[in-house]
Amino acid sequence: GFILFIPGFILGFLFVFYGYMIPGFGPHVVPHEIMGGLTNYTNELALALVITGLVFIGFSRLNKEDELTAYIRLSALYWAVLTNFIIYIVCIVTTALIYKLLSMENVGGMLVFSLTTLNLVTLLLVFIGRFYYLLYKSKNEYQAPPLRLLPNNTLSTVIKILGACCMLIYIGITIYYLGISPSFFSEPSVMKYLQFIPYVTPFLMMYWIFTREPVEDEYIRSVRLEAMHIAIYVNYGMLF
Repeated sequence: GFILFIPGFILGFLFVFYGYMIPGFGPHVVPHEIMGGLTNYTNELALALVITGLVFIGFSRLNKEDELTAYIRLSALYWAVLTNFIIYIVCIVTTALIYKLLSMENVGGMLVFSLTTLNLVTLLLVFIGRFYYLLYKSKNEYQAPPLRLLPNNTLSTVIKILGACCMLIYIGITIYYLGISPSFFSEPSVMKYLQFIPYVTPFLMMYWIFTREPVEDEYIRSVRLEAMHIAIYVNYGMLF
C-alpha cells in the first residue's frame, strides 16, 4: 500500500502546490468552466495511487485477526463514515451559501471541487488513523470503545421506510439524467418537487446505518462490518 501511496502523495503535492503536470499525459485543450482550458491526467493518476494505496493499507489482513480486531475495524469505519458525512454537509452548506447568497459561482465551484476531492480520501485517512490508534490502545486494555448507535424505535422505522422510498426515487432521477427517461420523471412539475431528494437521501441513509438493530450480537456486528467493506469497495471501484 505504501508503495502506491507515497508516489501518489508526492505527485499530488507537486501538482497542487507547484502545478506540475506529466508532459503529454492527456489531451492538450479541453474547455472546462472549473478547471480551465488545459487538462492533464496527472491529478487523476495521483488521486488513483493515493486511494488505492490507502485501501491496501487500511484493509490488508493483520498477522493476528480475531473478534477484537474485527470490532475495532467496525468502530473505526463508523468514525470514518461519520466524519465523511460531516464534510459532505459542509460541501452542501458551502455550495448553498456561495451560489445563492454570494453569487460567486466560479469561486464556489473551485471550493466545492476541492472539498469533494478531499472528501474522497478523508474516509480512508480517518479509518486508518482511528483503526491503528485503537489497535495500539487495545494492546494494554484488550477492549474497544462501544459503538454509539441510535435507538431502534418507531421513528427509526419511519425513517427507514422514507429512506428506502427516497433511494428508489433517487435511482429514478439518476436514470432520468442519464437520458433513459421514464415519462413520470420527464414532467417538469414532478422534477420541481423531487429535486430535494438527492440532498435528503444521504441523511436518511446515515440515520438508518447508525440505528441499533433489535438484537445486537457478534453476528450482526460481522454483517455490519462486511456490508461496510463492500460499500467502500464499490464506492471507490466506481471512481475507476
